Amino acid sequence: MKKIFYILLFLPSIVFASIEVNTDIKSVIKKHLHEREGFKVQQIVHGSVAGHTSNVKVVQWTLMGASYWRNYITVLEFSQNNIEISTKQLSGITKSISIENNLILVNSKEKGPNDASCCPTLKTTRYYKLDKTKIIEVNNPNKSFNSTP
Repeated sequence: MKKIFYILLFLPSIVFASIEVNTDIKSVIKKHLHEREGFKVQQIVHGSVAGHTSNVKVVQWTLMGASYWRNYITVLEFSQNNIEISTKQLSGITKSISIENNLILVNSKEKGPNDASCCPTLKTTRYYKLDKTKIIEVNNPNKSFNSTP
């Protein structure tokens, strides 16, 4: 019984553990929020992305409102100042992001033809690159992408 108590005591800190985010990243994200909206950073990846000459940080975060939520990715200069390059709203429920072959990969579940709005089941992978200061979707991810614009 004592073991169950200790497991239940520490379970919330395991389940609700969040990523450590510095104040520069928080400031960038807060620019996209309205009053009474919050956010949670889900994942941060680093790497070289097509359309940009140096390494970047890609932050996947969730905007949380009173009765709604939306997923976003924000691309930042890989520097101490974390200067925002671009932010894009994502569709569906984002499961993970990564950078592969100079592209940002977003794995998510989206609403299929027979799905209720609450419960998407269609697994999708979308690919993105940078076009100067815009995140754009890539329709042919098999094409070779260099990190230079």
